[in-house]
Amino acid sequence: HAGARDAQTMAELADLYIYEARVTGNEKYYYPAALRMLEHGLAEHPDNLELLALKTRSLLAMHRFEEARQLASRLITRSPRTAMFYGMLCDACVNQGDLDEAVRAVDAMISIRPVVDSYARVSHIREPHGDMAGALEAMHLAVQAVMQGTHDAAWTRTTYGQLLRKAGKE
Repeated sequence: HAGARDAQTMAELADLYIYEARVTGNEKYYYPAALRMLEHGLAEHPDNLELLALKTRSLLAMHRFEEARQLASRLITRSPRTAMFYGMLCDACVNQGDLDEAVRAVDAMISIRPVVDSYARVSHIREPHGDMAGALEAMHLAVQAVMQGTHDAAWTRTTYGQLLRKAGKE
């Protein structure tokens, strides 16, 4: 079906833009480019979950947290067993200072799929609340869960090392 292929092509291109933003650091160009591509795709395919999820990621990266929160909530309503959507909601809530909702979102995420992303978010929520032991434990689980040799592995190890340093465990 041509429409599905078009949506897939737009999603792949937007995902490439998001990747380039992370790799090159040229966020001012690539995130808006991804968002334009996603808006174009959503005009033709307004219910496409992949396009909506990529738009949410882009909005989060652009610090448009209220829009990202609304979209993440919409995604959760449409697909309540998709852990990634709860992670997006958690990120938006943390950045808006709504830690109670962030905790609920990360709890739902980890109950669905306890993986590196969920453990890292648990750590990110625990640390600012003075629960350094809990933050270290969660980040250690993230280090154990991550696929080695990836960008995520490097980020996870670096973040864990920074937490260890903050805790005085160099």
